[in-house]
Amino acid sequence: MPGTGLERRRGPGRRLSDFARAAEEGELSSEQFAFVKAIDAYKRSNDRPYPNWTEVLEVIRKLGYRKTASSELNLAAFEDWTEPADAPAFPDTSDVWEGEAA
Repeated sequence: MPGTGLERRRGPGRRLSDFARAAEEGELSSEQFAFVKAIDAYKRSNDRPYPNWTEVLEVIRKLGYRKTASSELNLAAFEDWTEPADAPAFPDTSDVWEGEAA
């Protein structure tokens, strides 16, 4: 069975990336530090000790991240897509719900 590309277990011939190793040793890059600060600010602003995954994605998009490259992951039942770098953080999805009105 092929891996997903997300495995972190170490074993013979497998090392943590320099990116992950440095973070585990307490040396955060500016990108990692900004993410940690943004999540902390979200938790404090919303009195949430543990944001759910949708809330984490909201913070990531508000940091300016957009899906501009193809995925490097091998995920089952996942249709990959990309969007322009200047895409809005929260695209209008009203058309998705139009057919569901009762």
